[in-house]
Amino acid sequence: MLQDIPELTLSRQIGAQDVPWFTDKAEVWKFVKGLQFEACTSVELAFYFRDFMEQATVTKTEAGQYSMTFPVLAASDNLTAMNPEDAGFPISAILAAPQKYNQKRIAFGSASTQPLSAYVDAIAKKAGVKIALDTLKYDAVAEEGPLKKQFADMLTYFRTFGFYASEDDTIDIQDVVDRPLTTYAEWLDKTGTPAQFSEA
Repeated sequence: MLQDIPELTLSRQIGAQDVPWFTDKAEVWKFVKGLQFEACTSVELAFYFRDFMEQATVTKTEAGQYSMTFPVLAASDNLTAMNPEDAGFPISAILAAPQKYNQKRIAFGSASTQPLSAYVDAIAKKAGVKIALDTLKYDAVAEEGPLKKQFADMLTYFRTFGFYASEDDTIDIQDVVDRPLTTYAEWLDKTGTPAQFSEA
């Protein structure tokens, strides 16, 4: 579909930082809405728990203490993440009432947003240890290469706009389905993978 879009332009920027992971999706959605389908709905997923785990390396120091270094986000910053197995929850509601959700974005927002510290606490509880959280600054992440820079830009977007920037066509997932989403703690219990631990 991307090759059919006449011109793909960035709709949002953070200063000089472009975040295609968000902005290109916004342009695709704008294009799809203009195709005059009888009904179309965008189910917009959040950061996957497992993707978060790839950033969650816990280091044990020589003193026996544990710490986690996470890029860009501080302990009080919100992280919107979800279990991808929950992605199908709104589909039956959309199919049952396509016009109700026509040209709407369904966002996994309030039901799956919590401070980064809450995720770290869940890992600590699962592992049975105390974990201190340190933030790796943007410049230090970005200098590790293009992919790391894109990830740092993405997290900076989170801090500035939230995972879902305010849009008039957005409906929160909790207004669509009447079942709870999987929490991070529940996901940890199911997967048995609290984090990647390493020695300092």
